[in-house]
Amino acid sequence: MSQLKEQMIEEAREIYKEIHPCGFGKRIEDCFTIIDNSLTLWFNTSDKSTHIVRKSLASI
Repeated sequence: MSQLKEQMIEEAREIYKEIHPCGFGKRIEDCFTIIDNSLTLWFNTSDKSTHIVRKSLASI
């Protein structure tokens, strides 16, 4: 897994404490996609709400 993905997962955990894969992802590492030149992490929290963390790929 890339360093950027690891940082995004850590950021999500710092904000929401407990995060889980959403959709068909079995692991949190499966929950990334690229949208409009941004890497996006989709995940659920304990209350079953879906959230995202996005980072621009333009600076990489």
